[in-house]
Amino acid sequence: HQSMADDPGIWCGTLPMRLLNPVQARTVLMDRNWYDALGGFSQALFRGLKCMPLTRGDRRGLQSPELGELHARLNGHAPHCRQGKRDWCHIMAEGRILQPWRFDPCGLPRLGKLRYGAAKLIATSPPSKTVVLPIFHDGLYRVLPETPPEGAIRKNDDGSTKVSRRSGSTKNFIPRIGKSIHVFVGEPIDFRDMNIPTNGFSFENKVDFALLDKINDRLHNSLLKLEKLAAEQRKTNRRL
Repeated sequence: HQSMADDPGIWCGTLPMRLLNPVQARTVLMDRNWYDALGGFSQALFRGLKCMPLTRGDRRGLQSPELGELHARLNGHAPHCRQGKRDWCHIMAEGRILQPWRFDPCGLPRLGKLRYGAAKLIATSPPSKTVVLPIFHDGLYRVLPETPPEGAIRKNDDGSTKVSRRSGSTKNFIPRIGKSIHVFVGEPIDFRDMNIPTNGFSFENKVDFALLDKINDRLHNSLLKLEKLAAEQRKTNRRL
């Protein structure tokens, strides 16, 4: 998740126009502060774009009603899902914006730790009917770049580099144009060997974190393969 332009940015640049209509478009979670920024106007706009508000810091965590509604749409249980038709849902597995200034100084892959939201959705959905498609993109951080917090990057006495966990800030929300962006799509990930019930675990009940860790490991490994492709692309394209 490199910037606030990621979604719908990557879809506008990769999908055919027929899939960019309100019926076939993806459903995605977004920060409630932005959802409510302009009151009824922004709420109506984002609702029409199939964005669902998520409250940051909700102590209910994986039991939050917002994640529950996304789960209902993914599995065709939401009121608007006709004849049980399941929505295509997009979730940023890292759960926060992480730009390259966090990774490049340490020589790390441009991929942060995955949170449990995506794993919970997978564990509570039918493994034989749910298609999990890993997607990695690179370059959108140049469209809406962050400014790292003061003192975010410093050298330790042993010569290693330490990067702060604090969030950066986006000071200019006008998207930059003429930037090179690459999107890498992997093969669907199979979770049928994870001992997930035929219809998935109940969303209302807590799921074993050991299982969620296994799911996240598989997700992370699939995304790392795509990140390596992106790293190879960066070697031949200085604009990334």
